[in-house]
Amino acid sequence: MLIFLRRIIAVILMLVFFVLFLATLLIGRVQDTIGNPEYLKSELVQIDIYNFVYDSLAIPLLADVLENPEDFLNDDLSELEIRPDQDAEEIVGLLRDFLPPEELQWRVEHVIDEFIPYITGDTDEFAIQLELESRVAQWPNLLQARLDALQAGERLTDAVLAPAIEEALEALSDQGLELSITRARAIEIAQEIAPADWIEEQVVIATRAVADYLTRTDEEFTITIQFADRLPRVTAVLKDVLDEADAEGFLFEELIEPELRKALGSFTEISYGIEISDEDIKDAIQAVAPAPWVREQRNNIIDNVSAYISSESDSLAISVDLQERAATAASELIDLAVNKLSTLIDDIPPCTSPRDALASANDIQTGSFPSCKPATISGSVLINTLAAPFEAEIESLIVNQIPASFTFTEDDLTDLVGDSSMETIDEIRRWVSDGFTYSESVLREDIVDQGWDFTLDDLDVIRDNLDDDKTFTQVDFTDRVLVGRASQQKDFDRIRDRIGQGRDLWMVVFILPGFFLLLIAFLGGRNWGSRLRWAMFPVVISGVLIWIATGPVYDRFAQDGIDEFTSWATGKGDRQSTVEVIIVAVDRGVQVIERWKDEFGSTALQFAIGAGILYVISLLLAGDIQHWVKRAVKSARALSAQIERTHNRALKRINRRKKSRRRTT
Repeated sequence: MLIFLRRIIAVILMLVFFVLFLATLLIGRVQDTIGNPEYLKSELVQIDIYNFVYDSLAIPLLADVLENPEDFLNDDLSELEIRPDQDAEEIVGLLRDFLPPEELQWRVEHVIDEFIPYITGDTDEFAIQLELESRVAQWPNLLQARLDALQAGERLTDAVLAPAIEEALEALSDQGLELSITRARAIEIAQEIAPADWIEEQVVIATRAVADYLTRTDEEFTITIQFADRLPRVTAVLKDVLDEADAEGFLFEELIEPELRKALGSFTEISYGIEISDEDIKDAIQAVAPAPWVREQRNNIIDNVSAYISSESDSLAISVDLQERAATAASELIDLAVNKLSTLIDDIPPCTSPRDALASANDIQTGSFPSCKPATISGSVLINTLAAPFEAEIESLIVNQIPASFTFTEDDLTDLVGDSSMETIDEIRRWVSDGFTYSESVLREDIVDQGWDFTLDDLDVIRDNLDDDKTFTQVDFTDRVLVGRASQQKDFDRIRDRIGQGRDLWMVVFILPGFFLLLIAFLGGRNWGSRLRWAMFPVVISGVLIWIATGPVYDRFAQDGIDEFTSWATGKGDRQSTVEVIIVAVDRGVQVIERWKDEFGSTALQFAIGAGILYVISLLLAGDIQHWVKRAVKSARALSAQIERTHNRALKRINRRKKSRRRTT
């Protein structure tokens, strides 16, 4: 009865042993894998993570981000054309050029070799060589090689400059200039003013200056983009645009005609009651300022405005000479007056009596308009005679009234283009004069004024870490990563200490399962052979069960769970490329898990096989001992009997000899 109870307790302890055995194997497997830098490096190579992160992961994820440019583009770049798939491929290609897969692998493995032993408590310090200075120094050249493929210059021109040009020309159109500007034409103009190669050149220059600053090659930087050399092209393009519109008519209507009307609009009648209408005055003004002459003045204005914008002159004051146009205006109005006079003369009736003819001749001689037309005076003579006063009147009313010149000023330019466009012109004037400048001091001011999470200290840390001589140590990790996070630092130190203690004492975990095996052995066995069998039996069963769970059972049921998880994960992707990334990522993750569990199951099976061998040996040994004991006893009995028989025979011979001697005696 006592052995029966002991064996029941032993069976119960077998269940406890299974849990302890499973936990022990898990701890040992984690110790050999996650805490082993070589294992981690090997697994990363097996799943080809260094190419996967670029080709299969970064491109689709970046393409997803680029699908919603409004999330990261400010208002100034709201018009920027985004091509999610193509741009993502080029940007990731640029990152790959900056940090190739083999370079990435070296750096990741270096971090693993240094940081994992520190995390696990094997070492109390680490030193990671960053060596980024040379990579950052190459960045401008790498960027330059990719800008053409990205069409960065062209797209920036289309997104930033073209809308500004379109807005400015629309403002001119609102002022009365007959412009029909489409977005396509605005883009064409913008690309003529700031071609893509020029934009890209400025980007590379700016990038090189910032790279030198970040790597401490220079302690400050100043990026200056000069626009003065683009101004002649701007002037030529503006003239071309105005040629496409009725710029001469606009300039005449808005600028020249008002000035001339001030002079010519004050009279309406000359000799003989001849009236000058508004239309007649406009015709005279157009004679004073014909379209070719207006175009010449327009170009002169544009040239002077260009000089003003480029700060070659400090103020805008363009003088338009009108004196030489006065004779043209006088001739035009004299011809107009003569034509009107001719019409009046045609309406004069012929004289019917000599008396009337004489009176009319006297009127003509004195410059008065006759009441009838004398037959002795021809129409041409009559017109020439009566038109004589016109020249003096026109000279007085027209030539003397036309100003010698008028001046086109900044106020006139404002009236011409509007207040908003004038503000743009003032800003452009400052840029053209000084160039667009952005310096290290402005960057620091922006960081302070904008209230970003990124601080000046962060900027200095980046510059420090980009130095090739910089080594990132546990001190930097504490000061930079955990600074200001006291609770996290305590948790990190506590976890690190426990991991270290666990690794130092992890072999002790075998003591507890071993102790339970001893209890099972002594409770269940009667002798050393049976005790060994009772100790090995739970090891065999536990190992086989673990192997079955990680092998056949996993193969039978796990795939359904993997498929469900994959389906759930892919449902989060909005794009086919994202879905493909999720599928590949899950597949590679499953590969890692399966290799891990296969090794885990193999270890359990090895324990089971070893214990099984010991179990069989104990059985074999138990049978042989009984056999040899029986044979030994039998042999001993046979030997004893043989000795006894030999002894008896010897006694008999001795007795016979004694009897023989007695007889002889």
